[in-house]
Amino acid sequence: MKGGLYIEAPSGPYVYACTSGFEGRPNGSGPLPAGYVLTAGHCLDTVYGSGLGATWKHTSVPVTALGTGATEKFFNNTFADVGAIYDTESGAKNQLYGSSKTDIRSITGKKSNAQQIFSSAICRVGWASSPQYSCGTINVVDATVLESTSGYHLIHQWGSSVLSTSGDSGGAFFYGTTAYGILSTGNASSTFYGTIDWISYQASVRPCYNAACT
Repeated sequence: MKGGLYIEAPSGPYVYACTSGFEGRPNGSGPLPAGYVLTAGHCLDTVYGSGLGATWKHTSVPVTALGTGATEKFFNNTFADVGAIYDTESGAKNQLYGSSKTDIRSITGKKSNAQQIFSSAICRVGWASSPQYSCGTINVVDATVLESTSGYHLIHQWGSSVLSTSGDSGGAFFYGTTAYGILSTGNASSTFYGTIDWISYQASVRPCYNAACT
């Protein structure tokens, strides 16, 4: 499983569609106790998404079932709109798609909150946008943002000049092979994301930084 793919889950009469962000694991290091696909928390939310019990899949060839939700942190005043889906697929655990299906990035580390400064370069990948991969600059640092559908306030959000659309939720923000965060929401001038530091704090999960995700 790689970041940047279309993922979906049926729940009742609806199908919820989002983007896979990073392959992830619980905080810490050592043998991998459980593998995750990290995405946006609202994708798995009981009210606004599939709920944790729905089974997610990605529709690249072949169509592959991932698993049910492990956790989601979407609520008013959350520090990170993040969710984790169980993933038992084999293969490298630190990869995502960049500018094309042949541009596969192996994530090797993260940018801390302090390193994510105004006007620095950043890229995002989301399956619903055209192009799916686009780069710009950080244009908002550590803000509180209103998520319009729920009315929830998301705290500690960074923003990017790279715009997005519905379905991009959960997609990765990164630069080169360095993880920055996961896409949560947007408006006419910015797309907002939760940083890796706040994701780790809020949900006790982090991306994989090597193929074995140790």
